[in-house]
Amino acid sequence: MKNASEFAQLKETLKEIVQAKDQELEVMKLGKTNIVRLRCLKKTQKIYTNLGMKITETKAPPSMAETVTYWKSLWGKNQRIMIEQNG
Repeated sequence: MKNASEFAQLKETLKEIVQAKDQELEVMKLGKTNIVRLRCLKKTQKIYTNLGMKITETKAPPSMAETVTYWKSLWGKNQRIMIEQNG
């Protein structure tokens, strides 16, 4: 009888130890996942920060004559007549 109770107690102790180790492993896995996510987030933030730092140069808009010439070259004769009538 003493052996049976000692065995049951040992079984419970081992069960608790295994559960504790399992929880530690889960925390470690979660930590590794978070580290990967944080690295990805930092890289993404760097990319967007660098994009924000780029200075974009704006050009002056083309003149009306240049615009009409451009669209005339793209459209056919019927559309050219409509531009000339409306423009």
